[in-house]
Amino acid sequence: ASTAAYGDYLDAVERHDVTLYEVQAGDTLSPGNATVRFVNPPAERVSEDLHDNAASFVVSYGGTAFLFTGDAEASTEDRLVERHADALAADVYQAGHHGSSTSASDAFLDAVGPTKVVISSALDSQYDHPHEEVLRRFADRGYETYWTAVHGTVTMVSDGRSVSVTTEQAGPTDPLELLDRKQATPSASLVGPHSLVA
Repeated sequence: ASTAAYGDYLDAVERHDVTLYEVQAGDTLSPGNATVRFVNPPAERVSEDLHDNAASFVVSYGGTAFLFTGDAEASTEDRLVERHADALAADVYQAGHHGSSTSASDAFLDAVGPTKVVISSALDSQYDHPHEEVLRRFADRGYETYWTAVHGTVTMVSDGRSVSVTTEQAGPTDPLELLDRKQATPSASLVGPHSLVA
């Protein structure tokens, strides 16, 4: 990428002498007793879109698994289901693209089948994340949902058999209650120097 943020990232990698891995689908890493299996990006680049090439991976520890897909969107999710359906099942899913409607498709959620979801976005996200339809999909499936805007830092710990959750702040984990909280907050795009916020 040619963004300033990516430049800062590379500077930090160099400053802290961190090993940098260039990964693709099929690669694995083994930190400690865990296994990290990459399902994206594909070996053959499908486009120049950063979202299509988002690093997506499953971290497994014992009988538990966590799935991270970055900003992968529905077209990438479709490819992941087609090529890696058996490897996507996870207990915990970090909601793709901050809970955007461009991610978390029905077919993808069916393949992953998590019990817990974490959404990382601000309460007044300029992109209105997470989107209502995504929260409703999570509610339809009964996912225990954590949203950093409501819960603050979310820490999940696996003992290899189950996953325990600790949050910085108490809050509901029902996606529809989170939707109510979201709808009660003015959108960042509506808040400005001439706006009246009740």
